[in-house]
Amino acid sequence: MTSCLTPLTGLTPQHIEAHGTSLEVALLTLRAALPKHAYLVGQNIRKDTEWLELEEGVDFAGCIDLAGLTRVFNPKYSSYTHFGLDHVATAW
Repeated sequence: MTSCLTPLTGLTPQHIEAHGTSLEVALLTLRAALPKHAYLVGQNIRKDTEWLELEEGVDFAGCIDLAGLTRVFNPKYSSYTHFGLDHVATAW
C-alpha cells in the first residue's frame, strides 16, 4: 500500500522500512545537528516546530514564516489568501 505522502516525498513505506529510523532517534539526531543560533525558515514553520517538539530559544533561535511574505489581502472576503510554496515558486 502506498502512503498519501509518497507523491510529495517520493518515499514509500518499503523505503522507510528498509532505511528509516525511529522518530525518537530522528529527533535526537536533529537536536544534535541543529545549531542553537539557527533561524528556521518555512511555510507555516511553527506547526513543524510544534510537531517536532522543538522549543524556540532552546533548540533554535527563531523562525521566519514565509506565509506572511506571500499572503494577499482579499477585500471581497476581508481576509488574507495564502499561497503554497509550489504556487509561489511557479509564479516567481
